[in-house]
Amino acid sequence: MNWRILTCLVLIATLGCGGNSGPKQKSVAEQYKAALKLTDPVRRAHELTKVAEKQNKVGDGLAAQTSLATAAVAAKEVTNPSSRATSLIIVAAAYCRLERMSDAKPLFNAAATAADEIKDADAKIAPLTSLAASTGTYLKNPELGAEYLQKAETAAEAIVNPTIKAS
Repeated sequence: MNWRILTCLVLIATLGCGGNSGPKQKSVAEQYKAALKLTDPVRRAHELTKVAEKQNKVGDGLAAQTSLATAAVAAKEVTNPSSRATSLIIVAAAYCRLERMSDAKPLFNAAATAADEIKDADAKIAPLTSLAASTGTYLKNPELGAEYLQKAETAAEAIVNPTIKAS
């Protein structure tokens, strides 16, 4: 066999297979620092929640709790009630997955308060149904979930659609 062909095959096999050609994944610590720098509190809360899940997965429960506490602060900073409710639900659910129900319950309550602040009936439905599903699943409280579903149904009934009424 020609030595040039053999050399090319060895080079291709060495360089082309299994090389780190893709972008390097940030460490969890780097992801945490990057999340803290986000100016939008919705994004900050969501990213910190993701980081907390990763921290918990690798066994760093204390760091996960710190990340979730910071995510909760960010979620409470959200000015739009619908976005605030959704962010609070996401953080509360993450606390539940870490088996920190005592930390989750006040966030679910704050999410319910935020949902009550939503003026537009159409915008109330998604946070209320999410709240119903989360409280039913994580808090094992189907009565509370049913209460939130009832509020979502009431909001749905309040939606005025001029196109349908015109027919």
